[in-house]
Amino acid sequence: MAARVGGQAAVLRGDLGFGSLDGWTTVWALTPAGFEIGMQRLGLKLDRVPKHDVGQAFLKHEVMVNEVFLGLVPQDGKTPAKVPRHFRWVLGEYLNLPFEEFDRDAMRLEQRRLQPDAMLEDPAHHRRYFIEYETGTATINDAKKSTSTRAKLDRYYAFFRGNYRTHFRDGWRPRLLFVTQSEARRSSIAELLEKEDFPRSGEFAARALTLDDARPYLSRKLSASPPLRREIPSASNRWRQSTSVSVWRCQHSRKHRLMRGIPVR
Repeated sequence: MAARVGGQAAVLRGDLGFGSLDGWTTVWALTPAGFEIGMQRLGLKLDRVPKHDVGQAFLKHEVMVNEVFLGLVPQDGKTPAKVPRHFRWVLGEYLNLPFEEFDRDAMRLEQRRLQPDAMLEDPAHHRRYFIEYETGTATINDAKKSTSTRAKLDRYYAFFRGNYRTHFRDGWRPRLLFVTQSEARRSSIAELLEKEDFPRSGEFAARALTLDDARPYLSRKLSASPPLRREIPSASNRWRQSTSVSVWRCQHSRKHRLMRGIPVR
């Protein structure tokens, strides 16, 4: 492309990649000139251009997170795909979501920081999806390990019940999505959510999906007819929603589990 333009610096580089059982996957990345041209052509403005490459250990994970986004972009293989305008996709590295959590061992509030892999905002339906891509390398049930699914779930519970409304004052309901590579991993996380009685609807909710299922699920949610007005839950619905959250909280109180977070550095 740069050669055809003439005098143009390279806009793409292909010196990144990762290996797997399927062989080597080359990862193409924009150069600084590529970012500049891309912003001009698409009419977009980035908050900041990445100064460093994604670390080799996290490259595949980063690529798979972006597969969730690409699955929501209409493509026909013939014409350039258009950037979706009906939702907003934000990578976790652009988010700064500190929150407080009570440390039962130290008997004091600790400062934590939440960093999802990505966040998808759906203004038409007033929803905000926090996406966690599960590669399968971390344990699921060990709450003492900060990278485990159990620990992530605890952090999100503390965040949704605490500082979420401080960071997002629009009243949109948060949704946590665990996206997995395999059906086995999805089933294990779904069992964890059911075991802990984590809400599936209401004030906040969570669910587990495979990468293949994430695309149709999110496409359905994004394309659904938006509500004409925001309904006020009936008394019975309000009781059901508040009860499901309270039961989950009480279970954790009885078990005296420490909901671990990522220390602020």
